[in-house]
Amino acid sequence: MMPEGSRRLSTSRLLRVAALVAGGFVLVVGATRFADEGFLQRLRADYPLVFGRVETLLDTRRAAGPVEPAIRPEEVVALTVERPGLPANCLEPGPARASLAVPGDRLRIRFFEKGGFSTGEAGGAGAAQTLVFERLDLSGTYEVASDGSLALPLLGRLPVQGRELVCIEAALADGYIGILNAPLDATVSFESRPPVVLRGPVRAPGTYGWTEGLTVARLIASAGSAAMGGYDSLGRRVELEARVRELRDRMLGVALERARTEAAIERQRALKLPASELDYMGVELGLRRIEGETQALVAELDAFEAIESRWQTEVADLGRRLAEMRRHHQIAQEQLEVLRQRREELSDLSGRGVTTAARLDAATLNLMGSERAMLETFDALLALESQLNIARLSLEQARTDRSRRLAAELREEAEEENLLKGQLRAVQAEIARVDLGDGLVEGFVPVVEIERPGPEGVRRIQVAPEDEVFPADLVTISIPGRDLVMPVRSSEDDGRSSLLR
Repeated sequence: MMPEGSRRLSTSRLLRVAALVAGGFVLVVGATRFADEGFLQRLRADYPLVFGRVETLLDTRRAAGPVEPAIRPEEVVALTVERPGLPANCLEPGPARASLAVPGDRLRIRFFEKGGFSTGEAGGAGAAQTLVFERLDLSGTYEVASDGSLALPLLGRLPVQGRELVCIEAALADGYIGILNAPLDATVSFESRPPVVLRGPVRAPGTYGWTEGLTVARLIASAGSAAMGGYDSLGRRVELEARVRELRDRMLGVALERARTEAAIERQRALKLPASELDYMGVELGLRRIEGETQALVAELDAFEAIESRWQTEVADLGRRLAEMRRHHQIAQEQLEVLRQRREELSDLSGRGVTTAARLDAATLNLMGSERAMLETFDALLALESQLNIARLSLEQARTDRSRRLAAELREEAEEENLLKGQLRAVQAEIARVDLGDGLVEGFVPVVEIERPGPEGVRRIQVAPEDEVFPADLVTISIPGRDLVMPVRSSEDDGRSSLLR
């Protein structure tokens, strides 16, 4: 009969047998068959996987040597491994801590398997050895899903939300031992944690990376809030006021450059600004800046006028030369006409025998020389006309290039001025936000609420600035009874120059 304690073997204790057989190791049990057929039938019915692997081992041993004493059930039980189960502190949920797993966590999980084998031959004695190796087919990085579970191969969905890493390790080892029939250990570590989301009257709402020891006060300080007591809004306001002054100075500088460009377009040698605005700019930017822009305007005009004068002089000179050449050409044409008529007369007289052939030949030579002179003056006339056209085109091209360049400068200055105005409005709105925060410090207390995911769902809790923030928390700052719309200060305040309007 089978011993009472062996009538129903636990699966966890039989897993050891399956693991060793599946790994190809030799079980040193000293037998080739079961002594109790009833035990063999029970093993076949209740644990077919284990039975099949043990029977395969027995067939191998029968082929390797003579029949040896039977395998006793106690020996099979002695070779099995118990499932570890979960520690007592993992059975009930504990208090909320930042170290608990939450949806969005990325966990680095590594599995290690232990296997035993004998260095002896089948049926003989040998030294017992233990081999530990990583299960690379299971190890990897897994992300906690929105339902708080891990999707694992073979094991399926394993709830891990609200569990410590040691509890997750125990659950993984227990689950895989029950499936793979192999003694496994698991190590779990955080590869990354989900960010914290901050919203409310802060300068930079959004997501922030979670770090160990992160508190509400540190989070709000990172976001730059001026709406909570105890934060340095004065320093922030000083910084913003300095930024306003810088933007105003840059806008004045751009307005001064625009006035210089407009004066250059109209070819005026004085900046196109009222005297009052020039005085204001002199106070804000300094007289050297005004003088520098004026000198730049005069220098640009002088340079262009020199180019224009050179081309105008050349055009005028070519015009005079062209007129003179046209007069010469006219004289050459008249002379040619006289010589042509003279030759015709001599030719008629020569036909009647009144004049000699020598006089006719001399008239012909004179006519040919006059024709050559007329052609030379015509060529010179064409060359001068071409040079004059080139000079006129060059003058117009210089004027066009200058107009195009000044128009581009004026457009860029207008775009920069609009950009600076937008930046100035944004900084003024930020100053208004800081001022609103300063007014709230004395009479109003901000409320900080956290929406924290947990196994039972999302919990909404009120916290203090020194309380800790956990991964995946949604932190909301609110001011009871106040409209948080930020007023925008006009750029026309303090009666400043119309150039900044």
